[in-house]
Amino acid sequence: RVCGYLACRIEIDEDGFVSDVIAVCDTLQADWDDFRGVIGYDEADRPVMEDAVSDVRLTIFETLKDLNLGEGEDGRAVVIPFAFE
Repeated sequence: RVCGYLACRIEIDEDGFVSDVIAVCDTLQADWDDFRGVIGYDEADRPVMEDAVSDVRLTIFETLKDLNLGEGEDGRAVVIPFAFE
């Protein structure tokens, strides 16, 4: 559904929980071969367009924010790369 590269910096607090997720490199683009256009309609009968890039970013954020990486020093961070082909 998307193509490109996304690297996320995950900042970790002293309890091991994620305190912030920041995109440090983002070249994601919709895969036009898989683009569906209108995927539904809202309450006012306006078309709702597919936004595959936002869907992927949100899914990654929602997954990463719930990680627990174990107790340690405050201010730890790790960068996780994601490549979509």
